Amino acid sequence: MNTGEALVGLLGAESGRSYTVIGDTVNLAARLEGQAPAGRVVIGEATLRALPGLRTEPIEGLRVKGRSGSVDAYLVA
Repeated sequence: MNTGEALVGLLGAESGRSYTVIGDTVNLAARLEGQAPAGRVVIGEATLRALPGLRTEPIEGLRVKGRSGSVDAYLVA
């Protein structure tokens, strides 16, 4: 799960349009989801800031595809 700006709308030609969400926020959310253990949730730093009091465990040095450095991510307790 990640929080931030994204582009939302219909994409494609008239014969094959689909409603979609795109952007860096969405890409990182997908990468974080892929790092979550079964039955658990991983969130990004902006999501953590938006949910004060949420119990989490930091994931140190998490590296994801498309990022040159590690990202700040947290496992929801």
